[in-house]
Amino acid sequence: MGLQKQARIVFAAALLAAGIAAHGADCTDDYQETSNQGAFPNRPAGAVAWNGSVVGVARRNDNVPLVFTRFDQNLKQLGDTTATSSVVSHDLKLLSGGGEFAVVFFAPSGALMFQEINGSGVRVGPEIQVGPSHPIYANQQFDAAYNPQLARWEIVYSIPFSADAGLWVTSIPLQSGPAGAVLDRRIEFFIADPPVPRIAVASNGVIGVSWYRIIANQPTLYLSIFDSQYSELRTNLLTTNAQMPMLTGGASAIALLYQAASGGNTELRWVRADTSGISGADARIVAGSGIDVVPVGMIWNATLNEWAIAYLDVPLGVSVFPGDYRLRRLTSGGALISDALFTPDLFRSNVGGRYAPAWAGSAYIGSIERASTDQSGSLSYVVKHCPLTAAMTVYAPTPLPFQQFTFTGNVGGGMMPYTYAWDFGDRSSAQGQVASHSYLLTGTYTVTLTVTDALGDKSVNSTNVVVTDKVRRRSVKK
Repeated sequence: MGLQKQARIVFAAALLAAGIAAHGADCTDDYQETSNQGAFPNRPAGAVAWNGSVVGVARRNDNVPLVFTRFDQNLKQLGDTTATSSVVSHDLKLLSGGGEFAVVFFAPSGALMFQEINGSGVRVGPEIQVGPSHPIYANQQFDAAYNPQLARWEIVYSIPFSADAGLWVTSIPLQSGPAGAVLDRRIEFFIADPPVPRIAVASNGVIGVSWYRIIANQPTLYLSIFDSQYSELRTNLLTTNAQMPMLTGGASAIALLYQAASGGNTELRWVRADTSGISGADARIVAGSGIDVVPVGMIWNATLNEWAIAYLDVPLGVSVFPGDYRLRRLTSGGALISDALFTPDLFRSNVGGRYAPAWAGSAYIGSIERASTDQSGSLSYVVKHCPLTAAMTVYAPTPLPFQQFTFTGNVGGGMMPYTYAWDFGDRSSAQGQVASHSYLLTGTYTVTLTVTDALGDKSVNSTNVVVTDKVRRRSVKK
């Protein structure tokens, strides 16, 4: 192969690698204050979801129906609507699926309510009471998820006493209007001590349900895997050292995140499961920098093929001072991609985050708040976090020993300033966006670029370069 052709191959491969970062090239970290200080309602932070074109934030205020605020991808506010008939009492859940939104919540009467909302913030059909034939108790728990395979909303809830005691699931079709639920069945039976349920649906239709109960003074966590009709495929006892469980569906697996005690501190652990059972060993994924780490949310990002975990890193403990709201990104297999502050404003990193971010096409968008120093209530913000992506271009006119290669780093997303660290694969390194390097010997070398942004987010990209010595030499006749 000629030298020029080899150089073109190396260069073309590098340009292809650079395209990996293209999705974040025009993405800029940002935040917008949404508080209405000194007024009621004060626009508190709320649950966030993305329907494919609109970011929805569901805000709960005391003694008023739900306010649903819509934003575009650039945090431009599109409008507010009153999205429920009932006052939202507690335990609000916002979902998205099929281009729509839905909220599930407890009304002041204790009834569990469901309302679908379209992308314009308009209600789709009337409010539906979930499980209206069951008794209502003050200590009920619920969770909800969207089922993309069957285009329906799945709601799991607990009933602590009576002949109906146990875990129940209600399924409501997308855009069903007044038709309401098509399925309401008990999937687990318990007597007293109602469990804390969680539900998630993988993209392939696998349904996971976990429940958390105190058994013999032990916080016990179970995970069951079901098919689309809730025929139980398997159940696993996961741990007796668990708090704050969260369940998320991925491409073909269910991931369970929870807080666990560890030597007087806390850590975050996770486990993954599919139809064949536990597919990922129970493992620690966040240790934290001090006493506590608190899970806020976990989502699957199909665009980037990654898990995103929002959590609070609380060095002094949750009872002393709120921690930093951080975003940890993992590959589909669980390898660390990056861990960074969520907000681009470092003065707003210490927040009482309660709501998981949503992936909105090119960025993670979340709703955060912090206490105000006056009597106006909390200060709330909608934040856009563009994940940092790095790639490189390589230029080598003649990829021969002792000839210069030029490496250029290309960055998308993240927050400036960036630092660039190069590993040339031959025990040599360099710093800076552009670096030059020559190799002493022929061979194939793996070049790695690590970019770090101002929030501590890291992106690592690698490519191979080939150094050859195939030079045509003219023979000399004697």
